[in-house]
Amino acid sequence: MKKIVALALLTLAGVFTGCASGHIKVNSANKLAPKAKIERPLIVINVKNKVFQGSLYRGFHQGLNTYFAACQSQATLVEFNGDDLALIADQIRRTAVEKRNDYVIFFKQEGGRVDQGNGGSFANLNYKVMAYPIAQFEQKDPVEYWYGGFEQHFLTDNPFVDGFKTGDLLALQFVQRLESDRVLQPCHFAQKKG
Repeated sequence: MKKIVALALLTLAGVFTGCASGHIKVNSANKLAPKAKIERPLIVINVKNKVFQGSLYRGFHQGLNTYFAACQSQATLVEFNGDDLALIADQIRRTAVEKRNDYVIFFKQEGGRVDQGNGGSFANLNYKVMAYPIAQFEQKDPVEYWYGGFEQHFLTDNPFVDGFKTGDLLALQFVQRLESDRVLQPCHFAQKKG
């Protein structure tokens, strides 16, 4: 009996090793419907925490570049960990001029919870995402071109979960939502997921 249980566990390990973890719920709105599409976004990423780091963060970062490129958009990524955007406003302005960015997208983790368990860390993280024309990001009351809320539930610190794929999945679903809300050109993913 013990051999059967051990064999079953090894079989399951082989099946599940390297899987992305969890699911993502998205709410979004395209407040303005301009004819122009986002082509050269400057994405300010503020998501690192005790579970969203390492391979999970690398998967998200690489996924953003890959999936925006599949939508004929060239993304520029800027990492920021803090609450005071004034600290990087100069960097955003310089980068936007250098890379000729047309929109700035703020992707920020806002709240959530992480529970440690025997099988790893169970995370429920919330993200707020807002896109503005680059000329408006410093205005007192800018009008969002697009905004979204993402709720991601996932498992990490587990040998059967591939953190890179979990981060990649978040990036894919974010870009797919932008495409479905018609703020990007039609995307040509090698393989549609999600």
